Amino acid sequence: VIASANNNHHHNHHNSRMRVRIRRFKCIKAFFAAHSPVFKSLLFGDFKEGSQSNPEICIEDISISAFEFIRDLFYHFKPRLSHDIVLDVAIAAHRYLIEPLLNECVNFLRNVSNLSKWYQLIHEIQRKYQHHFCVELYL
Repeated sequence: VIASANNNHHHNHHNSRMRVRIRRFKCIKAFFAAHSPVFKSLLFGDFKEGSQSNPEICIEDISISAFEFIRDLFYHFKPRLSHDIVLDVAIAAHRYLIEPLLNECVNFLRNVSNLSKWYQLIHEIQRKYQHHFCVELYL
């Protein structure tokens, strides 16, 4: 099944709707479950989110841009990490136990050589994530 990255999908290919903060996305459950044990439990476990009576899964603990990155990754669109999104994606990968993606984020951060970019990333960590997540970087 091929899905479009711009959310203009054929309705019959999607079997789930996810609301991430204020945006709604049509999704294929199997793609999310195959890459994340957390999504697998949410979508196919005994949680109310995965039940047929609940047509929409609500995700409030990650950013919309991180969700879009993860969705594109799961759909094999090969999104590229950037300084602007790496921290949000790392948080999402950590929360949803997507180890290969978390490792990719850590490697991206290890390879930041521009001191100005490091300052911006550290400032963003302090501002947004100081109580949520800590990545140990072995430089």
